[in-house]
Amino acid sequence: MTDDQTMEAQKFADAGLVCPLGKYPLTAEGSYLVCPNCGAKYPVRDGIAMMLAEDAALPAGINSVSELKCSKEK
Repeated sequence: MTDDQTMEAQKFADAGLVCPLGKYPLTAEGSYLVCPNCGAKYPVRDGIAMMLAEDAALPAGINSVSELKCSKEK
């Protein structure tokens, strides 16, 4: 992870991007945008926020997107 990737993630978080599943505002953690509700981590690659649920890094103990707290709130 580079400082540029971290800055890009922060820029997206500051712009008000939300979790595509639960609509919670995302926070920046390194080169990821993280949902505070379900813990899904969306990567920022080459200045692009990868916001598809399939792109998310899942929290420990979660095996599929359907198990995420935000998915269950729909």
